[in-house]
Amino acid sequence: MGFREQALRARREGLAAARAGRPPTDAPRYTDPRLTAAWVRGYVAAEQAEQ
Repeated sequence: MGFREQALRARREGLAAARAGRPPTDAPRYTDPRLTAAWVRGYVAAEQAEQ
């Protein structure tokens, strides 16, 4: 799996975490900080959509 697919998966997981009401501290610890950033972007996007 390439980086692009991993980043899309991380973003979707962040979206799902926010929608499930999990705290942002539940972010997984990826070996690549860009994947962590993608997860956070997904989490923030879901939270902003709720407002």
